[in-house]
Amino acid sequence: MSFTLDQGNCLIKGNKGICTQQQVTRQLFPGDSCIKSEECQFGSKECKQVPGSTIMQCSYLDSTTKCQSSSDCEPGLYCDKDGGSNACTSTYNTGSSCGDDEVCGGDSLCHYDHFNGNNGKCIKYLSLEEGSYIGIELKIKGSIIQSNVKVNCLGVAETENLICKSGFVDSKGRCAIPKRKAANKGKYCNSDYDCSTNTGEPGNCVSSFINNKKYCGPLEGDDEWQDALRAVFVGGKVV
Repeated sequence: MSFTLDQGNCLIKGNKGICTQQQVTRQLFPGDSCIKSEECQFGSKECKQVPGSTIMQCSYLDSTTKCQSSSDCEPGLYCDKDGGSNACTSTYNTGSSCGDDEVCGGDSLCHYDHFNGNNGKCIKYLSLEEGSYIGIELKIKGSIIQSNVKVNCLGVAETENLICKSGFVDSKGRCAIPKRKAANKGKYCNSDYDCSTNTGEPGNCVSSFINNKKYCGPLEGDDEWQDALRAVFVGGKVV
């Protein structure tokens, strides 16, 4: 679910200004609770009552309507645009050949294991053991490198680390147990160099949601980081 918070306006009356709230329509996905259809940005774009209850939800597309994106489709389906069909279709099973992430559903990524592969393989989040090599990944169809794929200096595609059980890739492009831990979590800071670690490297200076200050946050080797990773990918699925 995503929505824009209300923002304040200054309404001028005579020589005085009165602060008022600007009403901003939320942007909801199918399955989200809603009040009116204008809030529903995907699926059928209708806010309907769930049968047998008083709950109102944004509804998914029915099987006869063409989809524009996978966000229109029910869980377990993706928007298949090949040949212009634009139909909500069942996602692929783990281990199946794939061309992009969305065909693998919400519990897997499409992983490529060599430079010139036309197809990848659906692999579950947080599933590969320590030592598994996932480096030097590029998604290629024919001779054209897909422009939406970003790789880091190791040649590992963005988010590919999430198929490692540890959620971490080492300098050799292999799944590894992260060793870097924060030594002064919670300390106020101005930059990463104010945050110390057990390895002597700079830490992670992050902004606070509570005030305008920054503080030294946990790192990939800390229990808090690993717990948060598994909270997001419960049972291998994104929540």
